[in-house]
Amino acid sequence: QKKYVEKLGEPRDDIERSYFQYKCQMKFNGKMITFLLNIVSFPLAIFYLVRYRTTVKVKKSDKRDCVFLRDGLPLNVLPNSLKKEYPNIESNPEDGFLLTAKDKKFIKKIITRYGLSWHFILKCIIKIGKYSYAIEKYFPNAIVVCAEYSFTSSVLTLYCRERKIKHIDVMHGEKLYYMRDSFFRFDECYIWDEHYKRILTSLKAEKNQFVVEVPPSLT
Repeated sequence: QKKYVEKLGEPRDDIERSYFQYKCQMKFNGKMITFLLNIVSFPLAIFYLVRYRTTVKVKKSDKRDCVFLRDGLPLNVLPNSLKKEYPNIESNPEDGFLLTAKDKKFIKKIITRYGLSWHFILKCIIKIGKYSYAIEKYFPNAIVVCAEYSFTSSVLTLYCRERKIKHIDVMHGEKLYYMRDSFFRFDECYIWDEHYKRILTSLKAEKNQFVVEVPPSLT
């Protein structure tokens, strides 16, 4: 794993960060499974791009300071400082999907660079569609996730920045050296101890994103 991470080198931007993390994860699958995933993903990606070729009408909600996409995790994994910074948190956001013309322009940049990696493209499309819907519905200042393991994370950080929204990650479980968690970047990534910063930066996660704070779930 260390040799493979080093072989990929330093990413030039957030799109390449996500792509390198994708490469690390596909390394575990092997070439044949990766090839099959790309074959299956191609028609699905085209379906999403065609199906959502017009803007979906989103029923607006009251503005939230933050949307927490927690995927079933408890609220106490959120550090107290985040709760103070974003007191009005939507922790059970409505699930929806939206691809605007600007979203598709953003996606086009990914396709132009990695047009043979359709599993990578499909996952980016799905996540962008979900983020776009949440942003249009809740107008948040930040989106918080527990998703450093997702190879879409760095792409989504870039996407959020273009929409002037912070993208924040919260540690929710033990971390060892495992290249599934390589290369990622958020605006802020909350970790439990400096020990995890050493592990994650050795995996080439961006070094300036880390904030050490123990959440209520561990106290």
